[in-house]
Amino acid sequence: DRVQDTLRMEGQRILALVGSAGVGKTTTLLKIALHPAQVPVDSLAILSLDSYGIGAGDALLSFSRLTGIPVETVKEKGSLTDVLHRWSRKRVILVDTPGRSPRFPKYIKELQAMLQVIQPTDTYVVFDMRSDLEDMFLSGGLFSVLRPTGLIATKFDETTRPGKIISLSKGLGFPVVFASANQEVPGNYEPVKLNLFDE
Repeated sequence: DRVQDTLRMEGQRILALVGSAGVGKTTTLLKIALHPAQVPVDSLAILSLDSYGIGAGDALLSFSRLTGIPVETVKEKGSLTDVLHRWSRKRVILVDTPGRSPRFPKYIKELQAMLQVIQPTDTYVVFDMRSDLEDMFLSGGLFSVLRPTGLIATKFDETTRPGKIISLSKGLGFPVVFASANQEVPGNYEPVKLNLFDE
């Protein structure tokens, strides 16, 4: 389980989730926050860059009230440094990014500028397994400028072709780090053990 390995590494870990609208980034982020390998909740924080999503902020605030995990939404790049400084002692910071098409004008450049300030230790591209494989390859190629370190597959329970994750992983050159199904938090995730890059 690559997420488990990442969470257990020494030093602060900053995990950023990127992807198109509706792929399940926020739900997946909440599942990772409650991962069995997770550090104590007082050592975890959630940073949201999503000021566009309808309801995403409400879901994060409700989650924060239930778990005690702090959540902060930042709309401007200039505010990031202050937040990161306040959270310098947090073991893990999970970053939720706006869900928009990577072809949306200036979206990738704006996201890239924000991530350059945040300097995530890991950036994961999230894919909805219901999507057409060619569209997934297109999105993955456009998000590759963010230098992702892995991919996450969501909604495994809603596809009849789960094997396309292997084609996607090999074609893009990103390891699969996490796979999930359903929208229940916590739960419905499984370790992924596809040794695609050990051949």
